[in-house]
Amino acid sequence: MENKKSEWLTFSTHSSVDWNSRWKLRTRFFDFDKNLLVPRDSNGKLRSPTSLVTDAHAAGLLVHVWTFRNENCFLPLDFQGNPQGEYELFFSLGVDGVFSDYPDTASYHSTIQW
Repeated sequence: MENKKSEWLTFSTHSSVDWNSRWKLRTRFFDFDKNLLVPRDSNGKLRSPTSLVTDAHAAGLLVHVWTFRNENCFLPLDFQGNPQGEYELFFSLGVDGVFSDYPDTASYHSTIQW
């Protein structure tokens, strides 16, 4: 897993060298499946966070994660019935943005600025 993460970060920081400025701007952030930041065990319970956010920020990248949902069948066991808690966790890890099927839930987080 660590090697894959490093490959993505290396690609993202070097891939825009010959591209026009519009594409250079696009490579300043990457979006990741949220399970790459905080993996789940086989029962759906959260494991320890990875260093992906810290590593991406050190490479000068913004991190956006996807997809946040309110339904318990999509929430980790740790946040069943509390989708706001999942947002709190990821924003506390330093993510810069989220993709959500429920923007009203996402907008309740105190660090979101519109």
